[in-house]
Amino acid sequence: MPIYLDKHAELLKPRAGELWRPSNGVEGDLFEERLCACCTKSGPNGKSCSISFAAFFHDVDHPNYPKEWVISEKGQPSCTAHERCLFAV
Repeated sequence: MPIYLDKHAELLKPRAGELWRPSNGVEGDLFEERLCACCTKSGPNGKSCSISFAAFFHDVDHPNYPKEWVISEKGQPSCTAHERCLFAV
């Protein structure tokens, strides 16, 4: 499920493959709600994933920042390790 409006995502398409970091808490919450909460690697509400945990404790240029959080070819934030739950819609 997308996080950004099409107009914003279009602007990010040239940055596909680059690391992505939420710009604020709302953006991070949207990401967790739309991706982490429906991932097999996460506990309730996507809160126990080590990828998510590392992303919120390290700067994007830190060696421990997760390489899985990237901008997709569609210009949307994405997690390359995401495994969709069977119950997710």
